[in-house]
Amino acid sequence: MELLNSHNLCFLNDGSVTRRTSPNEGSSVPDLSICTPSLASTISWSTLSSSYGSDHFPLLLRFPFHINFTFRHSPRLKHRLNNADWDTFKSRIEQKMTSLPNISHGSESICADALTKLFIEVADKTFPLKNGALGFIPSPPWWDQECSDAIKKRKQVELQYCENCTSENFDLVTDAFKATSLLFKRKKQIAGNLFVSPSPLMSVLLWYGVILEDSGVHLLKLLVLSRFINKSIPRQTCSYYSS
Repeated sequence: MELLNSHNLCFLNDGSVTRRTSPNEGSSVPDLSICTPSLASTISWSTLSSSYGSDHFPLLLRFPFHINFTFRHSPRLKHRLNNADWDTFKSRIEQKMTSLPNISHGSESICADALTKLFIEVADKTFPLKNGALGFIPSPPWWDQECSDAIKKRKQVELQYCENCTSENFDLVTDAFKATSLLFKRKKQIAGNLFVSPSPLMSVLLWYGVILEDSGVHLLKLLVLSRFINKSIPRQTCSYYSS
């Protein structure tokens, strides 16, 4: 306090706990908000009820100013695929396949770029693009209802523990946080395997006429996959041709 007074600064904290502790630890306020006196009278300070996977509660500072959000986040999956016309997509791909360069030793990167560019161009012409969300961060591609349900349960047990700090409720919080973390890890791994699974992409490469040594095919797969992931081309693009 003496340090703050000597520099003419103020605490914004209202005494609310900022960190979740076990039942025997007591209250904990390690997170402090400090500002000048001129701002202290205008800022509203509070903590959020959910820690969002951490043991620290986020701090919410409200200013009496209206801010217009003009930044739009690009969607992680750029195309709308709810009613995708895969027949047209396949037909357009087939029409352009003859324009691809022949694969030879040392030209793997060029061929991968050409194949990727073809898929992206046809996808852009066939499928409508999503609009960027205003002030909204899109969920990752692997996010589904199971993830949403896990988050909902985690928030519920955490709120229950905040209202009644018993050992039983603390165990429920610990279990929910662990289960959610493992679920997200598994979802990410499954999503990654969708892109590195050999059969769908191998079908595309064989359809393209790729007859290389195992090492060459593996290299080309990595080159193509890296660009598919970066451009958010959906996996249906590959799996469609493996059927």
